[in-house]
Amino acid sequence: MGPDALDTQGWQVPGDGPDFLHELIEMLKSKHPINGRRVYLFGHSAGAIQALQMSLLEPEYFAAVAVHAGALPSAAYPLMERANRKIPIAIFVGTNDQYFPLPIVRATRDALNSRTAWSGSPRLVAEQAGNSAPAPPLCCNIVKRG
Repeated sequence: MGPDALDTQGWQVPGDGPDFLHELIEMLKSKHPINGRRVYLFGHSAGAIQALQMSLLEPEYFAAVAVHAGALPSAAYPLMERANRKIPIAIFVGTNDQYFPLPIVRATRDALNSRTAWSGSPRLVAEQAGNSAPAPPLCCNIVKRG
């Protein structure tokens, strides 16, 4: 399922989640044989920011999160302390991404890694040469494998 944000300018909290994602997941589970313990969240660009925020606000709904071309805004770092469950997070980014420069992406990783409550939960930043388009096959395979 690949929903779009309600606002074409980008994803917003609370309008696009966490209630929206909870309702979407529950609706899909009621219509399809979905193992609730194997639901993964993927986001690209603005969707990556939203996916990272949702991984902190609603970690009980996701087994893991993978994002491409995105980072957590530093203003959202306090959400890390609210997460009641720590899940694996993979961030994929191009080395020359004009919207998400490596220092900002690495800062997201470092902020997650610096939280002792997050110890033991893998966080990964995979850097690909060039810009961030298109999403690398490894990123897509992580989401497909589940």
